[in-house]
Amino acid sequence: MTQLHKPFYVVCSSMKPKLYLILVFQSISLLIWGQLPNTKLFYSTDGFCSTSILMDSLGNAYRESGCEGRSSIALGTYRLKNDIVDFQFQNFDSESPIFEIQQKTPLMDSLITITILSRQGNPIPNTYFTVDAIDSSGRHFKTIKLNDAGQLQVNFKIYKELRLDYLEKIYGRKVRMPVSNSDVTVILNLPKFFFYYPRPRPVKGNNLSLRIKKTGLYDLAGKERLFLMAN
Repeated sequence: MTQLHKPFYVVCSSMKPKLYLILVFQSISLLIWGQLPNTKLFYSTDGFCSTSILMDSLGNAYRESGCEGRSSIALGTYRLKNDIVDFQFQNFDSESPIFEIQQKTPLMDSLITITILSRQGNPIPNTYFTVDAIDSSGRHFKTIKLNDAGQLQVNFKIYKELRLDYLEKIYGRKVRMPVSNSDVTVILNLPKFFFYYPRPRPVKGNNLSLRIKKTGLYDLAGKERLFLMAN
């Protein structure tokens, strides 16, 4: 175990998510006010650099721009009318890092399983995402790596809370959750592709309006394709 410099106890409370207009995508020509029934990913590339925009079925929008090992991330919402998409990006600290914590029936066993998922229900990639399990004294911790299913196991009789270090670096504040005697599923407020780099930089993206077609996102005139739709 590694010793902490000083003990502390902070729990990042899960705020209730804001209700956003949910947008649907079937046949583009039939849309009036709608929402995407399925998550759609759009991307553009320029040499070693790329930008991706994800629109989910809940009206959430996410943008990631990566270039030579660096990454900037932005989040917000979108509104879709006919074939025009209006993206509204917001400050990162306007939303809690954790969308929801689902607690299951208490267990008799001392070993519990914690599953960490993206806002869209995908396992969080484990290349850079680790969790520090802090013991009951508050002075020691053990770093645990997620498995491919986004899961980790801890002994709740030894550890009292988890430090989500990756999120703390993004949000610039402590992000903790208590450990109890039951399995837990943690749903974050971020998409899976925000976790592909070691330390992405949060930014407030510029609001923009684009025209959506079956092959991608275009300028408002519908002539220049700016983002391809991923398969």
